Amino acid sequence: MNLDTLKLLESSASKHLFDAGSGSRLVVEPHAPGMYRLRIGESDAVASDLPARPRARAQAEMLLARAEVIGEAELTVVQEPASWLIRHGQTGVILGQSPFRISLVRFDEEDRMHPVASSTSDGICHQDGHWSVAMELRPDEAVHGLGQTSTDLNRRG
Repeated sequence: MNLDTLKLLESSASKHLFDAGSGSRLVVEPHAPGMYRLRIGESDAVASDLPARPRARAQAEMLLARAEVIGEAELTVVQEPASWLIRHGQTGVILGQSPFRISLVRFDEEDRMHPVASSTSDGICHQDGHWSVAMELRPDEAVHGLGQTSTDLNRRG
C-alpha cells in the first residue's frame, strides 16, 4: 500500500496531524531547530506522544532530541491545495500527495527555499506490517537515524 491521500485533520504550533488513509495517521512534530519527528501508523498507535509501557516509553525518549517542542512551527499551503509546508525557523518539511512525498528544505538569509532531501516517487509505503521510506540521495550522502533501531544508526553502511 502506498500513501496517495493526505488530509489535514489538526494543526497547532507543536503538532500537525494528517489522515493518511486506510485508518493511518501521520503526525509531524518540530522538536528543535532543524529536527522534526514524523510518526505514521494506525490512529491509536500514534494517538499519544509517548508509549504507555515503561520500556517502550524509555526507548522512545532516547530517540527524541527533547520531549518538549522548542519554538513554534507554522503550517502553510504551498504549490497546490494538497501540499503543506511545516516551517520551523530556517528549515521546513513539505508534505504532498498524488503521489505522496516528503521533502526537507532550508531557507537562506533572503528567505529562499532550498531542497535538502526528498522522497522518491514511490515515497513511503506500507507492506506486510512494515513501513519503508525511499529517499533521493547522492552516492556520497550519509543517512543517520530515521526511526527506532537496535542496530547502527548509519543507514548507508
